[in-house]
Amino acid sequence: TTPRGLTAKLGEKNLGTTPLEAVDVPAGKHTILLSSPKLGISKTVVVEVKKDQLTTQAIAIGKATIKVNSRPWADVFIDGQAVGKTPLQRPVYEGRHEVKLVNPDSGERIQIVDVGSNEEREVKVKF
Repeated sequence: TTPRGLTAKLGEKNLGTTPLEAVDVPAGKHTILLSSPKLGISKTVVVEVKKDQLTTQAIAIGKATIKVNSRPWADVFIDGQAVGKTPLQRPVYEGRHEVKLVNPDSGERIQIVDVGSNEEREVKVKF
């Protein structure tokens, strides 16, 4: 994978950290979760394995942008990490991200944002 060092899971089974050398799985289509909490990556990919063949697949996780704005202002956390105050624009890796906005007087709001490679998503919250 690009970036390297992602955790690969097949269902509940941990396959290891990328790049993976070789993993024995039955033939068929398999959905693999690639993740890194530190990098904010959570992406699923489908890999088709043919019987008695070695399957190699290179996977590049693209970059994207999340824009966040709120009224009134709020502290912003993306995937559990404090990233600043609204308004802000933050580069992230493609995939699913949790965006939490916290205002001491108005409370907090959480939105889940799915963003693809080279996409820009905007989160707007009015407390």
